[in-house]
Amino acid sequence: TPAIVAAAGADPLQPLMAMGMPNATQLLYGVRVLPATPQPPASAPQAGRNANLAGPVTRYSVDFMIRWSDVELEPATDGGHTGSVEVQLLAYDREGHAVNWIGGTERMDLTPQLYTAVQRSGVPAHFDIDLPSNQDIDLETGIYDPSTGKAGTLSIPLRPVPATTASAPVP
Repeated sequence: TPAIVAAAGADPLQPLMAMGMPNATQLLYGVRVLPATPQPPASAPQAGRNANLAGPVTRYSVDFMIRWSDVELEPATDGGHTGSVEVQLLAYDREGHAVNWIGGTERMDLTPQLYTAVQRSGVPAHFDIDLPSNQDIDLETGIYDPSTGKAGTLSIPLRPVPATTASAPVP
């Protein structure tokens, strides 16, 4: 698959993270999405960039582990390695409207010890995002390596859990 070539100033992940797009597989990663425990108080600052998000929300904790061999890590003079990846989250409601989003560039300046750890487990990344509590959400996740132009995306369906089910005792 050819690398993604972005126009100047364009976000190369945006077209890949449109609702309904197939997953991109040039960069492989695992992602875990769980409701944050405990949930923040209602007065806490919002997690995400949609200033118009209203109503009851659930904060989700999203942890990535990116396969280190898929990311360009340049050797540094001190024996460490450097590189960067763009990590994005974009959540859609059932009608395909974006309800919240967050992301950024993770810059890595890895000491030799951290580089060894990354080779064992992968490149970690973490974001929190607030999403509407009582609706079906499709969470699009994406990783882009600007050094290679490679990307990976994965869509994760999130469905609300009825309160009675969540708190019911296990027989």
